[in-house]
Amino acid sequence: APDEPSPAPANKPAPPEAAPAAPTAGLRGLTVWPEVIEQLRTRDAALSSFLQHARAAQSTDGTVILRVPNAFLISMLDRPNNRDLLLSAIAAQSDTPPTGLKFEVAAAANNAPDDEIFTAIEG
Repeated sequence: APDEPSPAPANKPAPPEAAPAAPTAGLRGLTVWPEVIEQLRTRDAALSSFLQHARAAQSTDGTVILRVPNAFLISMLDRPNNRDLLLSAIAAQSDTPPTGLKFEVAAAANNAPDDEIFTAIEG
């Protein structure tokens, strides 16, 4: 009926917030990263080429974080076979076996000093 009040608009939930980046204090550079890339070069040249500009660090819980220049590289690296090859190569080269693998797009280009993975590697 035209005299009935219209229902109150439903409250829309707030959009989810982005997950915070891993804290710098919990990261250490993955010093075997060049060896990982070299091992992968013999098994999958395309995969190793995707990793040339990646920076790698490992968190205190064992998760390996790969920071790459763009989302396209993540889409290539995060394929199941590539993920398995990466984890296998990291485990073979590292004293600390990875417990997981996480990909991130670098916020700043050219390994800017404010990149906490770059800082963990260089520091």
